[in-house]
Amino acid sequence: MLGMFEAVLQGKAPNCWIRDIAKRYCATVNIMDVKALGNEEGIQELFEINVSPELVEPLSEDLRQTSNVSNLELIRTKNGSLYGSAKVQGRPVCMAFIESRCFLISEKGSPNSTVEWRVRGAGETLKDLMGRLEAEGVQPQIKELSNLNHERPLTARQAQILETAMEKGYYEFPRRINLRELAKQVGVKPATLSELLRRAQKKALTQYLRSMQSVS
Repeated sequence: MLGMFEAVLQGKAPNCWIRDIAKRYCATVNIMDVKALGNEEGIQELFEINVSPELVEPLSEDLRQTSNVSNLELIRTKNGSLYGSAKVQGRPVCMAFIESRCFLISEKGSPNSTVEWRVRGAGETLKDLMGRLEAEGVQPQIKELSNLNHERPLTARQAQILETAMEKGYYEFPRRINLRELAKQVGVKPATLSELLRRAQKKALTQYLRSMQSVS
């Protein structure tokens, strides 16, 4: 039996607005949070869309015309991403995550119709989730599985931020870019970036020290 875990599942996207938008506009869609609508059928989704700047407007209009999407709110950030919230009617596959009691950390749809779900949970909830996804015709595969009781590797976001900080000269002396300018480039507040860098640096250093110990 698993204790507390984090898993990355991968599968072909079912029929949904995420798959259609990602494929039509060669975009990456990341569902950051989902909530059940109580007595209503459907869910509330919080999402981020990354797409070429010239496609932002047609994509936004297309999403507004999607039949099962309503109460749509969209915000365009300075770095070109779209953040939004919407109600999705019907019984989307995200209901499998809610009913399984797994926590959906992120859902990323890509242009090739493949979806990655990052989830957290405990005990038998992963097995329950896999069964529910299979019942929806997804046929998920476990791409990654880790125990949360142990130090986990850098997340993709942490690795991306560290790489950007190094490329822009944040760690050089003297620095070629300061924290505020770097925060603008990665699309977060300076205080948020400072905390992200601190955690990423701690993980990277911990992994390095452990690798040195294993060599010695």
